[in-house]
Order: sequence, then C-alpha cells, then structure tokens
Amino acid sequence: MRKKWVFGHYDKNQVADLAAQCAISPFSALLLSVRGIDTPDAVRDFLSSDAVFSNPLALKDMEKAASIVRQAIDKGKRICIYGDYDADGVTATAVLYSYLNMTGADVTYYIPQRSKEGYGLHPSAIDAIADEGTELVITVDTGITAPDAAERARERGMQLVITDHHKPAEVLPAADAVVDPHRADDTSGLDYLAGVGVAYKLVCAVEGEIDSEFLTEYLQLAALGTVADVMPLIGENRKIVILGLRELNENPLPGILALMTSAGLDGKTINSGNIAFGLAPRINASGRMNDAETALKLLLCDSVEEAEPLVLALERMNGLRHKAEDEITEEIQQAIAKGGKIANSAVLVAAGKGWHEGVIGIVASRVVEKYGKPAVILTITEDGRAKGSCRSFGSFSILEALRFCEPLLVRFGGHSLAAGLEILPENIDALRERLNQYAASAFPESASLEISCKLNPVGVDLSLVDSLEMLEPYGTGNARPVFAFCGMEITSLRSIGEGKHISLGLRRNGKLLSAVKFGVRIEEFPFVCGDIIDIAAVVTKNEYGGRVYPSVQIREIRFSGTNEKELFSSYDIYRKILSNLPLTEQERALAVPTRQLIKTVYQFIKSGKAKGDCEIILKRMKLEESGFCSVAVAVLALTDCGIIEQRDGGYQVIPDAPKADLKSQPLLARLGYRE
Repeated sequence: MRKKWVFGHYDKNQVADLAAQCAISPFSALLLSVRGIDTPDAVRDFLSSDAVFSNPLALKDMEKAASIVRQAIDKGKRICIYGDYDADGVTATAVLYSYLNMTGADVTYYIPQRSKEGYGLHPSAIDAIADEGTELVITVDTGITAPDAAERARERGMQLVITDHHKPAEVLPAADAVVDPHRADDTSGLDYLAGVGVAYKLVCAVEGEIDSEFLTEYLQLAALGTVADVMPLIGENRKIVILGLRELNENPLPGILALMTSAGLDGKTINSGNIAFGLAPRINASGRMNDAETALKLLLCDSVEEAEPLVLALERMNGLRHKAEDEITEEIQQAIAKGGKIANSAVLVAAGKGWHEGVIGIVASRVVEKYGKPAVILTITEDGRAKGSCRSFGSFSILEALRFCEPLLVRFGGHSLAAGLEILPENIDALRERLNQYAASAFPESASLEISCKLNPVGVDLSLVDSLEMLEPYGTGNARPVFAFCGMEITSLRSIGEGKHISLGLRRNGKLLSAVKFGVRIEEFPFVCGDIIDIAAVVTKNEYGGRVYPSVQIREIRFSGTNEKELFSSYDIYRKILSNLPLTEQERALAVPTRQLIKTVYQFIKSGKAKGDCEIILKRMKLEESGFCSVAVAVLALTDCGIIEQRDGGYQVIPDAPKADLKSQPLLARLGYRE
C-alpha cells in the first residue's frame, strides 16, 4: 500500500518577504518555509557553512578523554582503537587512527567480526588486546553498554576511553572517560552526532583546535559516516557534511577516489545521495558479509593503486549482499502471500534458518516499505539462537514495543525506528503475539509521504535544480523535497534499464514531462496511456554525456481526484482486520462486503482488467474511496476460496475453480458476513 500524501503549509506573503530579506529565490524560500525555517536568521544559519564548530570540551568527559590521549601519545603508550563494523564505526576508526598515526603514536585498531563476535565491546576482545601490550583502549561508535568489558579492562591494567553516540544504560561503564552526548548529564546539545562525529570532536580536543585547516582532511570521512548512519543533517552535522562533501569533490582520499570510480561516480559532483546510495553500501558490505577490515584498509590507503584490489573485494562483497537480501526478501514475500500468522499481524515477524545476519536489517527496511507494517526479521543460527533486526516508521516506537516483550527476550536495544534483539527460537511465536498485543493499544498509523508543494511541469528546468541544490545536503532531518504533479495524462510508456524500470511520458495543458519509475516492470505497471494521474516525485540533476538536465523520479502514483482522507480511513480498518485487532461496530459495517459487491468484484476480475492492487481495482470500478476495505476483503476472500489468484501484477480468475461457500470463509465468518 502506498503512503498517505501530506502537503506542506506555507504563507505566500511570508515566503515573498523571506526571499527578499535573504536574497534567495522565492522557490527556495518556499521550501525552507515548509520545513519550518521561516525567519531570516534561521535561513542564514541553515544556508551558511561558515558557522564555527562548538568547543569539543562542551561534551561531558571530553577534557578528561583528551588529556588521557595526549599523555598516551607523549609517553609512547600502545593505543588500540576499538571500532564497530558498520560505515559509521569504520570511518570513526579511520579518523582517529589516521590522526594518532600522524602524531607518531604507537597505535593499532580492532574491529570485531559480526558473524563471530557480534556487536559491541567484548571482554574476550579486551583480553586479546591486552595480550598485545596495549595500555590504552579508545572505543569509537561503541562501548556505552559494555560494563563487563570495562571491568575487564580495569582488571588487565589498561586505561579505557569510551566514545559513543548510542543511548547508555542507567549506569555508565566504569571507564576512565565516557564521552557520549546521550549521557544524562551531558549538556552539549550534540546528541545528533554520529559515532564518527564524536570521534572527530575527540581529535579536535586532543589537537586543541576547532576549525584548523589541518583537520579538514578528516571531514570527508566524518561526512561519509554521518550520512551512512542516517543521522539528522542538522546543526554541526550539516556543517560536517557540507565541508566533507567539499573535500570529497576537491581532494578525495585515494581509497575513496577509487571507490567513487568503481561506483560510477568518477567525474560527477558528489552529494549526500551519492554517499547514501553509492559509497556507503559498499563500505557497509565489508562488515555485513565478511569483516570490516577491508573497508578500513581502503580508507587508510596512501594511493589509488593500493586501493584498487580492496575496491574489487568490496564490490564482490556488495554483490553477495545484494544476492542475500533478494533471496531473504523473496522467501518472506512468499510466506506473506500464503497468509496466516506471518501476514495477519500488525507487526510483521518473520524468521528463517541461516539467513545472513549482516543483511536482515536491510531486509526489514524493505519489508516496512513494501507492506506498511513495522517489521522484525530474525535469523536462527546454528547454535540455537535467534538474532533479529527491527524497523518501524512514523510514531510507532519499535523500541517501546520490545520493552513490552522484555520477559521473552535475551537482550535488545536500539532506537524508536530501528532496534536489534536476541531471543530463543521457541519464543518467536510468543513474541509475535506480544507485539500484536502492544500494537492493539498503539496501532501504527499509515505511513505518510511529505510533499512540499504542487508543481507545474512548466517549472521543471535547471533553475529549479539550482534552487534545490541550495538546500543540500539532503538526508534525515532535511529530506529531499517531494513534489506533486497533478492532473497529468499518460501519453507513453516504455521499458528501460533492461526491463527493470519504466519511463513515462506525461502531459498537462500541452506541456510534456518525462518521468522515471524505478523498480517496476512494464508488464506489472497498473496504469495505461490515457489515464489521468497525480505523481509524487523528486527532481534531481542528471549529468550524462556532457549534458546537465533535470530528472523527475516518481515516488508514488495515484489517480487524479483521489480522496485521500476517505481512502486511508477505510484502509486503516483493513489493516486492523489483517492484524486481527478488534473493530468497532461502525468499522465492521464498513468492512463487510455484500454478496452483490463480491459478485461485482469477481466479474471485474474475470474481465481481465484487474491489474494492480485493491486501490487500483476500486478506482477502475469507479467506486467511492470509503469502500476500499470492503473491496479488499472481497478480494481476499475470493483469493482464500481459490476462486482468484494474484499473478503478473494483478488478479486473475482461476479456470474451473470449484464453487465456494462464502459464509464459511474464515475472514468473512469472523466479520459476521450474511448473505
């Protein structure tokens, strides 16, 4: 199911005044105003890259941490940087290692292997590090929830400095210094920093500088890790990414330059999107599929020649990552298509033996996007454990949902929209039941798509692209603007990208517009030439063959004139039905289809026109949006009875299907269907 379209609000007079006072285009002023950046001071702060970084010593324990590191350098102590295996942890390790190595420190690094050691700072790893003569361990992007490892470091006579950006437990680890902006007693206001941002602050504190030219070389690593970890691009994160992108474009590190070439970005202007979808997945693939050392060595390379074999290794791992993701996603989709407890839940819980632990988080994100439900994806390991990744959306906190299930869990942690857990396999069914009990009292709202404004296709030109570039870098907290193009007639459809994508020709009032819908095969596309549609799309700059032109990329499509309020009110009732949640009598009345409606739906599907989902079927049948739930229930009941089936992007009647007693169909019976 697609997302609910929510349009931004703005005052035209205020926008005009803002544009004049700040000497920016009215369109840029509109986009900023929609985001709540609606005063001249706020606009200048947002657009400026010249703001001074705050004093790193504002972070609790930073002064103590910097002093410990300086003394270790001066006394020639052996230092080990303990990182995490994701892109944030790898870039944080690279920042601190590069800096300490430059100072002449005796420094090494340690990153645990995901498959063998799992996440975090482990006592066994502390022992291995101590056995090598290490006197100081500095964690980056990890360690804040590792009291046992901190105690082991103390027992082994090592100093321990923890730098992290995850939420701590009530009691902090007993380290010599604990730098984490999420500490209850930290007043820095920097709780949006990535792990690499905290590591960069430590470098600044040790160096005693904030904006030194010498430190800018580390900003490209900090920018890469900040974007990769999907941190909000606000405050100092925004400056880190702006300055880091400048470095990436003007003076990229040899390893990053080789990676850019491999990702097809050579010669292009690198932006945050290129990091998120081009560079970061390749760096993350190292830690997901094997160990993160390959990615770390790449970032530390002194030459492109040294980097090339490492890039080839990352590309192989990235290919394996894609394959593993596709296989697991397909297996989950097949299980959902069969219905039953996996499909009929408010929170989708799926588990499989031997699923690759390194990719289940990405799969969970895919499932949330496709099915509009929070998802928990678990892999059952050979040693009889089930380890999972959770993803959510909107206001539904998956972390609070896990807290509700805490008696069933071995361990868990994370954030409101992303978390991890471990559970005994025999408790998975009970976990699903408990999550759905929680969802009954905190039912997740339909996912929404924030749309900045409606656009006329006449306005899609390079000046529009220039206005959009003013708001870069885009990412969490500063999403790329989505625009609605309404009342567009489809004039042409063609397959592109080896059949994986579609190019649409659109027209309104004589103005033609070309747009692309990625990830949809033309034979599954439910719209046809002549349909009048609205599209929600982003506009980006495309550089190809020496030309620069705007590219319109479709996020979602609906029939023009769709009543979103009525549609989603009805859709939410259907989601409750699928989740086995109780309905009010009014909701039940709207949900139960009549025998005549079921017959009408069957006849429409028999006509061969039922391409697309239930919303498309509803609109093709020219029914009111308030009837979505009853149409969807009719389709589900006919499918369950073996009368119709889902095939080739739509529904088809099964030839010679036996007659079925609708009164005994489980869903209709549960809803109180009467003929």
